[in-house]
Amino acid sequence: MPLSEGKLPMPGLHQPTWLWWGLHASYGGYLLVTVAVVDGTILAPDHVVVQMLTMAVTVGVCAARIADPREVVAVSLAGLVVTAALLVTRDAVTGGAVIGWLVPVGFSALLGRGQRWMRDPDPETCDPWPP
Repeated sequence: MPLSEGKLPMPGLHQPTWLWWGLHASYGGYLLVTVAVVDGTILAPDHVVVQMLTMAVTVGVCAARIADPREVVAVSLAGLVVTAALLVTRDAVTGGAVIGWLVPVGFSALLGRGQRWMRDPDPETCDPWPP
């Protein structure tokens, strides 16, 4: 029995599911920071589009792979903050113009979550197909 269901393998012991909700978000956060560090060390400061696209793809993949909506929001916000920090600290974008560069990152999180929803819909709320 998986631990994510809230039950421990021993009978009579129950673990609340809210204690496990941040596990995948921490993995996503580690991935985001790793990609940002690699972007910051390998790419030149004037490659803003490539840096933004790699962070957007990373946020989209994390949003598609994580099941819990709370974790997706946490990882998406962390991705936006890390992307803004990456772009501003390297003087690639000014502080006021960074919002425009964050729109594709947020959109990729939305697309990743939509892909997750299409791939794994809730069977109780969907009509069976084919009938």
